[in-house]
Amino acid sequence: MDFTSFFVLNGKVGAVPSLSGSYLASLVYPSRLIIRSTASLSIKRVINLDPEFFQRIIFLKWCYIEGSDKILVADDKNAKAWIIEDEKWELNISDGYGIKNIQWGQNGSEILVWTDFMLKLTVWSLSKDSGSTIHYPKFFSKGYDYRPTSTHFVLITRPASHDFISIFDCSFNPWRLLKKWCLPTMDAQGCSWSQDGKWLAVWESPMEYKILLYTPNGYLLQQYSAYDIGLGIKTVQWNPPTGKFIAVGSFDGKVRFLDSFTSNSVIEITHAAIVKFDGVTVWREIMSPMLIPKYEIVPQPVSLPFIRPNTEDPSSFLGVGILSFNKDGTLVATRNDNMPTILWIWSLSDLTPIAILIYCNPIKAVKWCPFNPFLLSLVCSGESKINNCVYLWNYQWDEPRAFSIPKYDFNVRWLRWLEKPQNIDNLERTGIVIGDKEEFVIGYIIDDNVKDIIN
Repeated sequence: MDFTSFFVLNGKVGAVPSLSGSYLASLVYPSRLIIRSTASLSIKRVINLDPEFFQRIIFLKWCYIEGSDKILVADDKNAKAWIIEDEKWELNISDGYGIKNIQWGQNGSEILVWTDFMLKLTVWSLSKDSGSTIHYPKFFSKGYDYRPTSTHFVLITRPASHDFISIFDCSFNPWRLLKKWCLPTMDAQGCSWSQDGKWLAVWESPMEYKILLYTPNGYLLQQYSAYDIGLGIKTVQWNPPTGKFIAVGSFDGKVRFLDSFTSNSVIEITHAAIVKFDGVTVWREIMSPMLIPKYEIVPQPVSLPFIRPNTEDPSSFLGVGILSFNKDGTLVATRNDNMPTILWIWSLSDLTPIAILIYCNPIKAVKWCPFNPFLLSLVCSGESKINNCVYLWNYQWDEPRAFSIPKYDFNVRWLRWLEKPQNIDNLERTGIVIGDKEEFVIGYIIDDNVKDIIN
């Protein structure tokens, strides 16, 4: 891996690549928002901010619609937005109820603001410089989704003692309520459209195992429950690119794949404590005396390391906490939380593991490359003060790879893929932004299978 120079970083949001793959935004003292080109890392724009506002910023969000890059930053009361290519355009939003979450709308013409205490969701129109209100959203960080194939937005609301689904048509200004119905749930925890927009999934809290599949007009197609006793659903993901299956990660350590039409359990996968799979390689991270990470193949059968749940909070180390499909839906990565140092990578063609990776420290986050379906990155939460390793896995490589950041006191806190390959020395390179609290660096993956741009 080739690394760039290190760049100074301030604030809580890190360095965030644009959805177009063309820009990289970061906050830098004294109170500046810096926009860089991802191709050259040269500064394309500097936006000066109020020093007090700068200190409080907790959100930095990109939007890319029809060739235009927009960016917003926000603290807990105010938000500002800009169009990168238009230095004269600026939007200011202030909400006296406080800002708990903020997102760009589906078409980039509005900004969604969730207030404190889940009192309201405000949809701010960029064209009218005004907002319309939706009352009583149940959550501010989940419980909503845009339908991929239309201008519909779904939201879980709880005006009193019952959960409701509300579907809005975003093509109107203000939004128009199309459908609303009461859910047969005690405490719904999330909702998600399938990629083809045909089905809406809603799931219950862990206290009851229940997932509901609706048609867009509110017809309950099916509901599924794997068992009646014990904690239920922890993670839910539709299988891309069409949503033919929905994967449900449960507190019993299993992932169940349901047919999106019948809601029947097609197959389930289990994170076994003792592994013996023909044709599956188990890799284990080892540290050399110089603290350089390497991998060794573990002979099977192998007993995997696990931890016992906390008796005061038994749910803390139980269940499938990570469930992530790659871009084309052919692979899925999972982590069972009572085996926090182990990543399982499964093939969707036969739902068997193709690799099991054992790390020294707990896995904190897993991210698939947005354009290479075989490439995955992960970051671990080191027990020591120094955790400067980046971990990569590629189905086409002979073994996983681990890279130490070329700076001893760099503590990896987050990883973010650049959204498209970059032209580096006339070769297409895959880049990943790596950050700690005060600096960030970009690493470019060195691989024999790169494309020569000149030829």
